[in-house]
Amino acid sequence: AYVLPDMMARLGIEEPGIEVEIVASNQVENLLRRDADIAIRMVKPAQNELVARKVCDIALCACAAISYLERHGRPLEPADLVNHALIGFDRSDEIIRGFVHYGIPVTRNSFRFRADNQIVLWEA
Repeated sequence: AYVLPDMMARLGIEEPGIEVEIVASNQVENLLRRDADIAIRMVKPAQNELVARKVCDIALCACAAISYLERHGRPLEPADLVNHALIGFDRSDEIIRGFVHYGIPVTRNSFRFRADNQIVLWEA
């Protein structure tokens, strides 16, 4: 949502006749099966046959409600997150791979609440 407006504006100028359908989803589509022509994702594709290009850097953060932090304490470093009630995706392992990449050993079971919809996760 943050990267797309500028990209679409430039594309509209460069290709004035183009028609674009945007499907906003957290599901990783299979581009080899033509589920989509272009995908903007925060992970490197698992399919080696695809051409991938980094378009920008995005900062990520861990967030918590003040009431949660008052009850459970504030994590002092990223590794402390494994002792907290994490919220994340159910079927996608993108977040898990990110944690593991930074040396934080989480599994699917580390996430107390799981859903595959960003709005549901935000509301949790």
